Amino acid sequence: MSTKLDITKLPTVFRGVCWDDYWEFDRPCVVYMPYKTWGPGGSVGYLSTIIEEICIHIAVHGKEPSKKWNESELETFKHYEWSPRGFARRKDAYHYECVVEWFINEEDCIDSRVVSERTQRGPFND
Repeated sequence: MSTKLDITKLPTVFRGVCWDDYWEFDRPCVVYMPYKTWGPGGSVGYLSTIIEEICIHIAVHGKEPSKKWNESELETFKHYEWSPRGFARRKDAYHYECVVEWFINEEDCIDSRVVSERTQRGPFND
């Protein structure tokens, strides 16, 4: 896809969280900044996969995904008794931050690469 988005206006910092909710196999993994999405992954590594999928979506479709939770996601959160406002503040959880760089590749398409990552137990304070 040719570039339609202004890559200088795309977000570069992504954050997510995963925690043990005592499921049999997986753990909830939530990307809460800047876009909103989640999946039943197993580790912080799954958060990097979700973020990579977001970046691919932007590059392929030329538009940003939602920055709001959809009704189905909110119903799921209600079922599990999770507060969407509390994801960034979860204390007993692994928090993950990924910084990406957006660029135009040799095919004149939007692309991205990870320039830094950090993981910590408990919320980020910045």
